[in-house]
Amino acid sequence: MISKHSRPEDTRSVKRIYDLIPRELNQQNKRFIIKETDGKAKFSRNEERFLWLVDANVALTVYNVVEPRDPLLLSMTANYFKLFLSDVGLLTSLFGFIVPW
Repeated sequence: MISKHSRPEDTRSVKRIYDLIPRELNQQNKRFIIKETDGKAKFSRNEERFLWLVDANVALTVYNVVEPRDPLLLSMTANYFKLFLSDVGLLTSLFGFIVPW
């Protein structure tokens, strides 16, 4: 799906980000570490690739907040986030689990 719908120059990086989601969720980091995607470690260079996964409803972005108060958007740190897969079945298959049902 990624190679069919993403721009050819972004396909490899988007796939790499997608493949890193389970590992990043398993880490205690406060944010998604992007330096392993394609060597371009700046978030601003890769932001569109993360947004592609979110816009395609493949991933959900959860932002870190400095202080949990209303409204959360005011205390949100835009470059501190975790990506979650929007489908639990995709997540378990990427972790290598086989669900016996």
